[in-house]
Amino acid sequence: MTTKIKNPNWHEAIGEPALDSIRKLVRGLDIETAAEDFAKDLDRARCVELLETVCIECRDDESTEELREAVAVNLGDGTIEPSIDGFDWTYDDARQAIEEDALSVLVRSDWHMPGSGDTEPAEYELLLGTGRPAIRIIGELDQYCEPRTAKLEVQDWWKPWTEYSEPGAEDLLLYYAQQFLYGY
Repeated sequence: MTTKIKNPNWHEAIGEPALDSIRKLVRGLDIETAAEDFAKDLDRARCVELLETVCIECRDDESTEELREAVAVNLGDGTIEPSIDGFDWTYDDARQAIEEDALSVLVRSDWHMPGSGDTEPAEYELLLGTGRPAIRIIGELDQYCEPRTAKLEVQDWWKPWTEYSEPGAEDLLLYYAQQFLYGY
């Protein structure tokens, strides 16, 4: 008798939104990418309003997309004050959002001889979600207790931890993981 798996791509259904959430949090660390994300949802009237507050003239033939790009550039370089209504960006707030995203930060040491005293952390785990589904980032730490590797793993009920990856995801996950402290 053959048992059919109800959803053979269950790990993608969990991993893709988790990675998107991490990507958004990491983009928030940089004012330019945070400004792009903010501006992409603005309507034409709001773009014109923001640009005109800093004496930038808008032409009628400019598309809404061009105006959004102008808003993002001028927010990113500080021409438009980054504390406007709806965009209260600070690096500290963006980093705090990442720190608050993890449910727990755990480390464990490598195998060593009993009594050797070598108890420096060698691996880390950032638990991002539990239950259904569970999500974590795991990796190795270097001699300075900084993340060296990072991979996203997901789990659903009665299923093992399974890695979820996309091209370029390790760099994104590593940058996210580097926002936490793992040492003493």
